[in-house]
Parts: sequence; C-alpha cells; structure tokens
Amino acid sequence: MSADCDAGLFEDKAAWQAHDAQCHQRQWSCNQCRNGSFSSAKSLQDHLRSKHEAGELPEDVILKLVDASSHSVTETAPDCPFCDFEDDVRNDLTARGQDLLSGTQIVIPLVDYHRHLAFHQEQLALFAIPPEVERSVESESNHGRSKADPQENAQVSTILSPYIYVRI
Repeated sequence: MSADCDAGLFEDKAAWQAHDAQCHQRQWSCNQCRNGSFSSAKSLQDHLRSKHEAGELPEDVILKLVDASSHSVTETAPDCPFCDFEDDVRNDLTARGQDLLSGTQIVIPLVDYHRHLAFHQEQLALFAIPPEVERSVESESNHGRSKADPQENAQVSTILSPYIYVRI
C-alpha cells in the first residue's frame, strides 16, 4: 500500500496482489557496484547519477537501467496499516517457544502478508454492506433478503502461517 499510488480499484484480489507485487513490493540494486538494495526507483536513479556519473546518459536509458535492476520481493516485514500484525506475530512466536532477541527482524512470505491485508479489506467491505440488503431474485425462492452482519459472518483466525520465520 502506497499513499502516492493512483491505481484505483482492482477487478479482483489476484489483480490487486499482482499490482502490489509488481509496483510496491520491489527492490532495486546497483549492478555496477553491487550496492545493497534500494527501496525505490528514484533512490537508485539518484545513486546512479551521483556515484556512477549516469547524469550524462539520456533519461530513457537511465529508466531502462533502473527497470532492469529491480526485482519483486518474496518476503516482507509484517507491517500492517490496519493492526499491530508484527506484535501479533512476535507474541505468537513467543507463545510457540521461540525466543526472540531484541531487535530481531521478523519476515513473512509476501503471500501471507497479502492474505492478512485481504482479510482486513474483506472486513471493511462487509462493514460497508447495509444490515438489510434487498435483492431481486429471478426465481421464486426465499432468497430475497439477506442479513449481513460482519461480526457473525467474518471468522477471525489468529492462527499464523507455519511459514513465518525470523531473520537474525
């Protein structure tokens, strides 16, 4: 999730996940000096211009270099804008008997992070549905009314993926 993203709405969950992985969950690295990773294309552009005198190159060449130097991340920190997910992960790991040293970085697979964020988005969508929704049904069945209560319909799972691990 990025505050400056103007992608709008997505057709489905898979489209949103693909967009996030392609546009937001990326890292860039300098192939010339093997400098660590950069968190944005702009920071790599600035690095190329200041450290490698790329300022003399045409802008389209720099953009192609930057694009070729990026890759999707496969794991991320559990930094959720909706809840204290990282604290929940830490507490769960501690409850499982894994002692965490102070300053230990917790990392989870990107697919688990997407699943967690999607859960919050589904909760928000359910909350937005009015308590009684009239539906016109072509058949003569008794499915004309539906009561939607997010508290009753949403099952909250506190079980975390077994693939969550810690990086020291």
